[in-house]
Amino acid sequence: MDTARGAAILLVVLHHAVDHTVDLHLGRGLGAEVWTVVNESLRLVRLPLFFFLSGMLAERAVRRPWRELLPGRIGTNLWLYLLWSTIAFVVLALVPLPMIGFGEDVQAWARTTLWLPVTSIWYLLALAVFVALGRALRPVPTVWLLIVSGALSSAMASGPLVPWSFVWNDMIMLFVFFAAGLRLADLPRRFLDPRPRGATTALWVMAGAAAAVVTTLTGAAALPVVRLVVGAVTVVGGLVLAARIAESAVGRALAAAGRDTLGVYVTHQMVLAGLLTGLAWALGSPGQALDDAPEVWSWIGPAVLFVGAVAVSTPLGRALRGVPGALGAPWPTARR
Repeated sequence: MDTARGAAILLVVLHHAVDHTVDLHLGRGLGAEVWTVVNESLRLVRLPLFFFLSGMLAERAVRRPWRELLPGRIGTNLWLYLLWSTIAFVVLALVPLPMIGFGEDVQAWARTTLWLPVTSIWYLLALAVFVALGRALRPVPTVWLLIVSGALSSAMASGPLVPWSFVWNDMIMLFVFFAAGLRLADLPRRFLDPRPRGATTALWVMAGAAAAVVTTLTGAAALPVVRLVVGAVTVVGGLVLAARIAESAVGRALAAAGRDTLGVYVTHQMVLAGLLTGLAWALGSPGQALDDAPEVWSWIGPAVLFVGAVAVSTPLGRALRGVPGALGAPWPTARR
């Protein structure tokens, strides 16, 4: 579990590193195109895997009564979402680069946080909503829950329901993976014990990688059902690979990252903004898109930013553990 979560959080950091590199024109040409294809292909892996794992982890939480769940798992995630969205809003509004264009007043904060969220902290909002739905829909049979949520997910692939906010669209599209992790948590545990064989791992990983890349190159992700099927294949491939390498040095390193996902998640985009600001000053383009960056940055830029963001966010996230309310609710919650 921790190995898979560690891989997922690193893919999230890489996603934002690539996004900002491309958005700020930090290198152009073939390098930027290759990174874009890689990033779009990994988009079909990271969030389905992350939400499936989140569903598995919420299996026991949704059995609790509402009086424990509301101030506990749900309230904590809402608190963290509002706290870190506000911090990100302030920090990114001060960054002298054309990042996301948050704005600088209370109205802009409300728009980008409450009803049309755009901040990268949206996963915490989704988790609060998904846990509440998981608890409310407990009487619904698993088959019907997955059929209906899968149909909604497929319908969202062809066009956005809310054109001005990807968050609500992605939440509708990804709930099926959370629901699958919630209701089918025992299946991967049984399937992955004992450790998968090398041939089985290679088969699933190659199938998932091929499906993601082909879907990206052909634009098939916009077709109904395709994104859902590819997401399911890549989730299985990710779980099988994580189980296979869990006892290796790489697996243990990923597991260490998987135990610190929250601190890295809430801080990495602001760290990336700081790194990009420093890079802009170094390249002589403060406050501007980096159009004149050397072409080599189109190849190495995302990797450099990714390594830098992980190197800074990991110890920063660990340091935040000692700050009351920074990575948990500021009020007493039920015993885990």
